[in-house]
Amino acid sequence: MEQRKNLLAIEIGERELKIGYIKVKHGKGNIISLARFDINEGQEEALSGEIQRFAKRERIKKTNVINVISSNFAISKNIEIPSVDRKEIKDIINLQAGRHTPYSREEIIMDYTEIGVFHNRYTKVLLVIVRREIVEKRYNVIKKAGFNIDRTVLASEGIAALCFSLGKDKLEDKPLGILHIDREYSDFIVGQKKCIYTRSIPIGAVNILSDSGETKENFLQEVRKSLEAYQTENISVFPGVFYFTGAFSFLASQMKEEVKKVLNITTAQDFFYYKTLNFSPEIIKEIQDSKYTSFLSIIASLTHIDDLQLDLIPDDIKIKREVRKQAKRIVQMGVLFMAILFAFCATLLTNLFFKKLYLKKILSSYTQEIQEAKQLKEISQRKEIIRRLIGNKKRALLVLTELLKFISKEIYLNSVRVQEDGTIVLTATANTMSRVFSFVTELENSEFFKNVKVDFTKTRRFKNKEVADFGLTFMWEKDFYSSKPH
Repeated sequence: MEQRKNLLAIEIGERELKIGYIKVKHGKGNIISLARFDINEGQEEALSGEIQRFAKRERIKKTNVINVISSNFAISKNIEIPSVDRKEIKDIINLQAGRHTPYSREEIIMDYTEIGVFHNRYTKVLLVIVRREIVEKRYNVIKKAGFNIDRTVLASEGIAALCFSLGKDKLEDKPLGILHIDREYSDFIVGQKKCIYTRSIPIGAVNILSDSGETKENFLQEVRKSLEAYQTENISVFPGVFYFTGAFSFLASQMKEEVKKVLNITTAQDFFYYKTLNFSPEIIKEIQDSKYTSFLSIIASLTHIDDLQLDLIPDDIKIKREVRKQAKRIVQMGVLFMAILFAFCATLLTNLFFKKLYLKKILSSYTQEIQEAKQLKEISQRKEIIRRLIGNKKRALLVLTELLKFISKEIYLNSVRVQEDGTIVLTATANTMSRVFSFVTELENSEFFKNVKVDFTKTRRFKNKEVADFGLTFMWEKDFYSSKPH
C-alpha cells in the first residue's frame, strides 16, 4: 500500500466506536492497529476517553485524523445538473441542496462528486448531505481527545474505492456492485473508478441474525429497492460483478442465495477483506473477534484517502482553513521576498566590498605615481599663478605705455587699475580743467581705448595754483593685446 503519512481514522456510530491507525515506514503504510468499543449515544466524554486511551496505547501524539461518517447518517442523491461548467454546477447545487432534505441549508453540510456528462449538456452528480449537528458532535469529541480533524469522509465512498481497485480487472469497463453489511446497518454501493451510487439500508448483521424472518424479508426488500433505484435513475449499466463483504461471512448460505435471487444474479464474490489484504495476525484476530463488526470502512479510508473526493467539513472550518492557507501563502511569499532581497543586498555588498578591495589594491600599487602626480599638479598650479601674475603685469605695462603717449607735463597720474574684464580705472591731476577735457578727447580718438567716461572732476589749489583732479573709466579694445608684440 502506497502511503505518504501516518493516519488515524475514527468512525463514531450510534452504538459503536471504531478506530484504526496506519503508520508509514520506509515509504509504505501498514495498518498497525484496529479497535472497536461499545458506546452509548450522547456520552461525549466517554468517547473522547476511549480515543485518548487508544492513542496512548499506540503512542500516537500528533497525526492526521480522518473522521469517517457512515452512510446511515447521510442522505445521498443522484441528480442531473443542466450544465457542464464546474462553477455553475457548484452554484446550482448550493441553491438546490435544501430541496433534497427536510432541513434548512444552515442545518446541513453537503458535498458532491461528478459522475459524468451526457448529451454534452448535463452533468450527473452524486450529492451527499449530512446534518451539521452530527458532524460538529464528532468534531467536538475528537477535539476533546486532543486531535484535529483533517478530512471528513463518507464510509461508502472509501469502500467503493478499495473494492474497485481490487476488482477492476474483472469488470470489463462495467461498474462494480457492492453489498456491505455492518453491525447496525448495510450499504448498497456501485463503484466505477469512483463511488457513483450509494444507499444505506437500516438493517445490519445483528438485526438479520437475531430477529425473525420478517427482518430478513425487510432486508431483501431494501436490497431490491436499492437496485431498482439505481436502474430507474439510469446512472450506469448493470454491475458486471457483485461483492458481498463486511459481516456477510456470518450470514447463512441460504441468505446469500436469497440476496443473489433478489439481485437477479447467479454468482457473487465473497470479499473477505481481512484475508485479501495483507494484515498482521494481530489485526486479523481483532477483526475475527469483533464478529458482526465490519472494519472495511476504516481500512478503506486509511488506505485510499487520496482517492476520496468528498469532504464533509463545516463551511466555517473550510473558511478558517482557507484563511490559514492564504495567510501561510502570504508568509511564504514574504519570506521568499525577504530571502530574495537579502540575496540581492548580499550580492550588492559583496560586489562593493570586492570593488573597494580592488580599488585599494590598485591605489596601493600606484602610490608612487599618485605622489608624483600630486607634485606635478602643485607645480602646474604654481606655474599658472606665475603666468597670471606675469600676464597681469604685462597688461598693466602695455596700458601704461599707451597712456604715456597722451600724457604731457600738464597731467600727473595718481593711479591706474586694470581689471580682468578690460576695464581701466584712472585718477590724475591736470594743471587746468581744459586739459582734462582734451585728454578725454585724445583717449576717445585712440584706436586702443573706448567707452571713455568721466567719473569725477574737481578743482583745488596747490602751491598757490589752481589744479583739476579727475577720474576716468574706459575699456581697451578687444584686439589690444594681440596687436602688441610680446
